Parts: sequence; structure tokens; C-alpha cells
Amino acid sequence: MRRPHPLLALPLAVALLAAGCSMGGDPDGSSGGGAGADGADGESSEQAADPLEAEDADPDECTGDSVFIEAVEIPGTTSDPVTIPEVENEAGEVVQEEQEIPGVEIPDQRVPAQCATVEEAPAGCLGEAVIPPTALPEVTIPETTIPAFEYGDVALEEEVAEAVTAEGVETEGAKADEVCQISEEEAGEGGLIGSVLRPSVLRSSILRSSVLRSSIMRPSARLEDGTQIPSVQVPSVKVDAVKVDAVKIDADRLDARRVGEFDVLEGEGDIAFNIDADVLFETDSDEVRPDAEETLADLADQIDRELPSDAPIRVDGHTDADGGEDHNQDLSERRAQSVVDWLVDEEGLDEGRFTVTGYGETKPVASNDDDEGKQKNRRVVISAEV
Repeated sequence: MRRPHPLLALPLAVALLAAGCSMGGDPDGSSGGGAGADGADGESSEQAADPLEAEDADPDECTGDSVFIEAVEIPGTTSDPVTIPEVENEAGEVVQEEQEIPGVEIPDQRVPAQCATVEEAPAGCLGEAVIPPTALPEVTIPETTIPAFEYGDVALEEEVAEAVTAEGVETEGAKADEVCQISEEEAGEGGLIGSVLRPSVLRSSILRSSVLRSSIMRPSARLEDGTQIPSVQVPSVKVDAVKVDAVKIDADRLDARRVGEFDVLEGEGDIAFNIDADVLFETDSDEVRPDAEETLADLADQIDRELPSDAPIRVDGHTDADGGEDHNQDLSERRAQSVVDWLVDEEGLDEGRFTVTGYGETKPVASNDDDEGKQKNRRVVISAEV
């Protein structure tokens, strides 16, 4: 019967502790634009200025995990002028001169494009995430007036549609600080490097309400000699509501791992070394992490000590069930091959001794319904007969 290596007997609960870094955020892993987000404190001088006056962000420079935020184009509003016609009475006297009531011309407005940045960070760290503040500008539909009319015994009062304004709306930015795991030196030989979490960052959506200037009308009238004074109407003018959508940067996590961590499983006539894939590789990657090289060097020493120099060695890759089956199959094969390539290139082991197999998600050792089980299923197993 196979037995676990004694160094791996630490309770699982310890592996879930953060490693001396402030993780921040709410219990659900998100931070918004309120008190916990430090929206203004972490902003650059450009972000602290009026966001409506800023230049557009360049999408080509908004790379990596950063999020490009499209500009919001707000179309202007226009209305035609209204002409009050000239009117002559029966005697040929001009009793109403032609006049023009100006139309409305509200220009286009614009909320510039932005970049919500996720800064690059050294190995073992998750970079600072910052969403800049934004705003919607104020808009006003100006006052308009139909002038009064008075002639003889006929008097029509002035009609006024007062100016109406949709107030501007602002929202603060949001920020999550860089978080880092402790170093391997701090953890010590065989020590635990705890998990760290950078919470999600959310900038709420904002809405500028629609605004309506109602129509006005001065009624018609008839003079004593029968001359008709036509009615005058200025139509209503509306500016539609406009919205800036919420922006979110998802939470990110670095899982706990152990320095030099691998299981040694011994049975009758065989031995296997089981390595947590999270120790060796970043998420969805087959490139060996620089800080995993010590683990693989320790493994090479174990192979030299425990195995005959010509013993064939199997290297099997396994994944959890996240993602498609074909992708997981390919990833498991590439990861197993990467381990072989490293042992051959860096430790000088004979490539001809190795057989590489990828099993994808087909051979789980734990449930894929929770994070703990998934981590156990992401593994590389090196085995041989002794």
C-alpha cells in the first residue's frame, strides 16, 4: 500500500490561510467605488482631473488583463425655429410683424474612452487594479418665449417654456491594491506559501435622466374687422436619457503551495512522485514557473536516489474538469512534456527513459465540484518500477 510523504501531513485548513498580505475587499471578494475602494487616493493626476476633459485612452496600450472602456457618444438635439407670420388688417396696416422664435441647438457630447488598468507584478504577486472615475455632462434645454400680442381690444399673453436641465452625474473610481505571497526564503524549506486574493473591483453604472421642455401655444384671435391672428405653437423638445455601463475587473487568486512540494508514493515494486500542477505552472499554462525549478531539482535528486539509472519513467499529466475536454487533454499532455523537457535540459536525465501520457480530466482523484478537489486533480505524476 502506498503511503504519503510525511512532509505532506499538514492539515488542509492551513493551506487556505493568506500569507501575510492584506487581502482587503468584501467577503464576496469584490470592492466597489465606496470607502473600501480608495477611488481618489490611488488615482494618477490625469485620473484626478475632470474625466470629461481627458484624452481618449489608446486601446493598443490597454493590454494584458487591463480593460478597455469604450467612449460614450451622446448625440445632440436640434429643433426648427418657429416663424410668427406678418399679419395685415383689412385697412392694410401691419398689426403683427414677422418674427422668428429660435430653435434649439444642443451640441453632441462625449465621455472619453478609458483604460481600467491591471499593473504587471513580479512572480508571486497580483498587480494593482484601478478603474478611473467617470462622469456624464450636464445638459440644458434653453428657455423659449412666444411674445405677447396686443391690438385694439385683443390681448394675447406671452407664453414661456422655462429652461430645463439634466444634471451631470459622476462616479468615483475604484482600486484594489497589489497583493503578494511570502517568498520561498520566508517560508523556509518545505514551508507553506499561503494563498492570496485580489478582490474584484467594480465601478457602478451611472445614468443621466431624460429631460423634456414642454410645448407652448399662444391661441388664435380675431380682430374687430375680422382679421384672423393665427395661433403660434412651439413644439416640445426632449433630450433622451444616457447611461455609462458598470465596469468590473474580476477577482484573481494565487493558490497556496508548499516549497518543494511533492508526494512520494511507494508501493510494492514501484514508486511515484505526485506534484501539484499549481506548483509547477500558472493557470492554463504549460511553461514551468521559475519558482518551481527547485521543486523539479529536488525531484531529480529523488529519482537519482530511488531509481536504477536505466529504469523507465512514466510522466502522466492530469487536469480538473474546468474547460473543454479536448483543451484539457491537450493541456495535460503539454504539461507532462514540459516536466520531461525540464528534467532532460536542466538535470541531464536521459530523454529515452521517459514515456509521456496526458489524461486530461478523465482520471480525477477528487471531486471537481469544489476548489479543493479541483486542485488535487491538477497534477503531474512521475512513476517507475524499482
